This record gives sequence, structure tokens and C-alpha cells, in this order.
Amino acid sequence: MAISGNYIYLGTLANGMYVSSDKGSSWQEINNGINLKQVWSVSVAEDAVYAGTNNGGLFRTKDKGTSWAAVNSGIASTTIVRSVVKFNNKLFATTSNQGVLISTDNAATWTQHNSGIVGLVASQLLVVDDALYVGVLQKVYKYDSTNSKWIAASAGIVNNTISALTFFKESSGTVNLIAGISDSKSVYRSIDSGTNWTAAYAGLPGVPVATVAAKGTTIFAGNDYGVYVSKDFGNSWTDASTGFPRASYATNLTISDQDIYVIQSALVWRRSFAEFGITAAPDIASDSAAEKSLKCFPNPFSDRATISYRLQSSSYVSLAIFDLSGALVHEIISEIQPAGSYNCQLSAGRINLLSGTYIVKLTTDKFVQTQKMVLVN
Repeated sequence: MAISGNYIYLGTLANGMYVSSDKGSSWQEINNGINLKQVWSVSVAEDAVYAGTNNGGLFRTKDKGTSWAAVNSGIASTTIVRSVVKFNNKLFATTSNQGVLISTDNAATWTQHNSGIVGLVASQLLVVDDALYVGVLQKVYKYDSTNSKWIAASAGIVNNTISALTFFKESSGTVNLIAGISDSKSVYRSIDSGTNWTAAYAGLPGVPVATVAAKGTTIFAGNDYGVYVSKDFGNSWTDASTGFPRASYATNLTISDQDIYVIQSALVWRRSFAEFGITAAPDIASDSAAEKSLKCFPNPFSDRATISYRLQSSSYVSLAIFDLSGALVHEIISEIQPAGSYNCQLSAGRINLLSGTYIVKLTTDKFVQTQKMVLVN
């Protein structure tokens, strides 16, 4: 699974791709252009969604799944793409037997990019601000952009396969890297960019972890028994599998603004962060007043308005209009944008907006901001 804005993308091992825009209440098959329907991975990279299939297939959509195009030139037919990210204006992909691939031409062609890496079985890529990490076999590597090579960054991790990576930031700004391991000693944490790792699995069952995710400073882990949660940086864990019919392998933890999703017992499950005592407030508090710059003008407006905002750094951006009951009226933007100032032109007539008061909501990786907007026809 992967989430982009209000859309959840789900890959299956027999029927290809599905999408939901209502938190999983209903699903629509979206396989136009996909001829290999055994999907092993789904990734969101900037404005595109990628599906990695059997036989070296990699498909991309930029229109929310309406159509897909194959983008697998250079990918061996014997491999499976496991994740795709965009970093420093290049695309990186991990594979089951080619290690890391790189594309400098927007996925038109791919080449192996494994300088410094030992082994070709790669799991997950993780972008953290201006750093890129990858799990390959028993090690985590950090990318050295200057020299175009990978540097081992896994001291302290038990010698077993890296299955998953995630991160969160403390209020101080300290980045915490979290690694899931295919071993009974299953979660590790680093606060020094991967130079050193410490055990963070006290209270977890002694089984491999398949997936990890973080919301605020709360960490989630999926393993053979279900989903577990830690609110103290991995020092202790509690079972969070209430609602599952039985203990079963939990994979693909995926988070949205308000909920966490997981594939468990061959089904998709959802749970609200509010149930864990986590509010829907932004994960990372912005300390820049200049960054919180959402404005709508003129306001009130009669037909056309300009919505402006600024980003201090590259971020996922969701800009949407809601009515006063909280219902989504119109999604304006749902994509990753580079740092800069933005002006969005809104035409009330074009989206059939009626007179009244609305809420414009801007959601980024660092903050959430709202602005009332009054339309007078």
C-alpha cells in the first residue's frame, strides 16, 4: 500500500492495482496499462505512483491510476522492484536481486547503482530531509551524493536482514531512524544519522518485524502476531492488534493524516490515530513563522481568488477546500513540491462552488494550517 493525498493505492498478488478515495470503504480496480497483475510493491514518488510487479515489471501513473505506463527499461525480468523514491532530482529503486537502481531521465531508463554496497538484495529506501538511506541484506547504507556511492551506516544492528525503515523527529529537531529486522531482535534506533544503532525491541515478541511506521514520536511495528506500538522511543512496546480476528502476519503499515492502515490476515485494516492518543496535528512543529503563510485573497471573493503559501523545504503538499462540517469539497493540490512560494488560482464557477463559508486546509510534512474563505456570488 501507499497513500498520496486522499487516495490509498493497493497492490494485490493476483488482480493488480486498486484505489480508494474514501479511507478504504470502497475500492476501484485500476489496471489500464498494467499487463502483469502480480504486484509486489507500491510507491509514491513526487507526483507519480509506481507499481512493482513480477517479471521485472514497473508501471507508473500520474493520473491517479486512470492509466499506467511501463517504465522498466534496464530492469531485469528476474527481479522485483521493492520501492521507488525521488532524491536530488533522480529516481532510486530497490530490487530483489539487482540492488539499487538509479534513473536520471525520469524513469525512462534504469542502471544499477551499487558502489559501496555488499549484496544485491535490497529492501526499502528512505528519504530524510537531505539524506537517503537503504536497507541491503544485513546493513543500512547512507548515500554519499558527492561521490555517488553508498556508505555502511549500521553499527550495532544484529546481523540479519533489514526489512523496513522509517523515521520521526523529536521537538528538538533530532532525527530518529528506525529499522525493522527479520530477527527476534527486531527493531533498532539511531539518533546520529545511522552511525550507531541501539536496540529498541523490549516488549516485542521474539519474531521478525516486517514493517515499521511513525506518527509524531509514536512508532508502530508489524510482525507475525499483528501490530505493536511504542510511545517511548522503542524502550517498551504494547500490543495494538485489537479488532483483528486472529494473530496473523501484519505487513505494509501505511499512514495518512488521521489513520494508520495495515494489511493483516489478507485484509486491509484501519485504525484512527485518536485511538492511540495521537492528535491529527502536524508531526513536526515548524519553528518558522514565515513558513506558515497560507493566505486567501480577496476574502470575501465573488468568483476568483488566489491562495498563496510558502515552503521552506521540499514537502508533500495537500491543499483542499472543506465545508464547515469538515466534508471535502475540492482537492486543489496533492503532490510533493520543492521549496518556494506558490500562488494557486481558484475559480468558484469552475468547481461549482456555492455561496458560503469554507475552510482552506494546507497540509505539509511540517505543519497544517487552515484559513476561512467566504464566497459571495
